[in-house]
Amino acid sequence: MINGAILSKSPDKTHYTYLNKIFQAMNSFQTSYNWLITDCVAYPKNTACADCIAQAVDYEGFWKEDLSIQHPLAAVELAAYDSSAVLLLSRESTPIQSFRQAFTHSRDLKEYNTAVIQTCRETSIHPA
Repeated sequence: MINGAILSKSPDKTHYTYLNKIFQAMNSFQTSYNWLITDCVAYPKNTACADCIAQAVDYEGFWKEDLSIQHPLAAVELAAYDSSAVLLLSRESTPIQSFRQAFTHSRDLKEYNTAVIQTCRETSIHPA
């Protein structure tokens, strides 16, 4: 199961695409992973880089009720959207819990997606 959180519309008008703020708030959890910097996808340290290359363009798995990470070997994924939002997805709940604790105005990504999809169904708008 993939867990996720979205951070957008922060009360202090700050957006966290400067990843150092996220990493510091989560006790530098990023040091536990090898990172493929395309869309900030993290793979377990024993994964070969050649196995990690993924297509990230127009990835829809972030925006469905059943979340998915882009690459099957990835353990954690960060997606920053031009300072308007940052998503954190993980196969384990601990990084999401740490993120949600550090950024209390973040939301559960599954709940967020479900609400958006429901609103679109009610108004006959197709979600992007």
